[in-house]
Amino acid sequence: MSYLGEQERVSTNSGQRQASLLMRQKVFGIGISRTGTTSLTEALRILGYRAVHCPLSIVKFNGHGLQLSTGVVERYDAFTDSPVARMYRELDSAYPGSKFVLTTRPIESWLASVRRMRPSFVLLEALPKVRQLAREMCGTTSFFDESALRNAFEKHSRGVREYFGQRLGRDFLVLDVAAADAWEKLSEFLGHDRPPLPFPHCNRGYATTYANMRDLIRHSWPLI
Repeated sequence: MSYLGEQERVSTNSGQRQASLLMRQKVFGIGISRTGTTSLTEALRILGYRAVHCPLSIVKFNGHGLQLSTGVVERYDAFTDSPVARMYRELDSAYPGSKFVLTTRPIESWLASVRRMRPSFVLLEALPKVRQLAREMCGTTSFFDESALRNAFEKHSRGVREYFGQRLGRDFLVLDVAAADAWEKLSEFLGHDRPPLPFPHCNRGYATTYANMRDLIRHSWPLI
């Protein structure tokens, strides 16, 4: 084999190893529900990650509080939504070197989105694990208590930013999925080229995606 051919082979193998390493690195979307978590999930899938939206099985309820359960984390690459957001400290400790993405949006827009989704949330409240998740993150199990919801949104955002501190840009990213530069920021942060298609915008209003429903059913057990 010629020198140039050998160099090309080495370069190709190196690129494949780098891509494999990127895929093994866990990505945690730690924004709470209705901040663009479904859009982030779809974007991660486009980038090649095996991403799961709202995996309730990532937490277990011991009767007193929620604890991290790593079974689903071992089987997939990326995870998003409130159960993941609740466990960001535990996940950072359990999976050092991972990437964390805080999805965010203007608080009034977020509250309006929560109002539209209240019928779905009320149904989910029947699950003890979901009630405990709401209690720990919002201080209430009522999705009609807007004062508590507003405080929870601000407290979570502030707590995440304070926790990751100087790690911003290294293994922590704040992302508005509606921003024009969302693809550029996410791709650069994760070490990927920008895909040649628009950033996905999913789960608007009452709509949900088939993948969301599939993930909720597949990755919610046990329900208590």
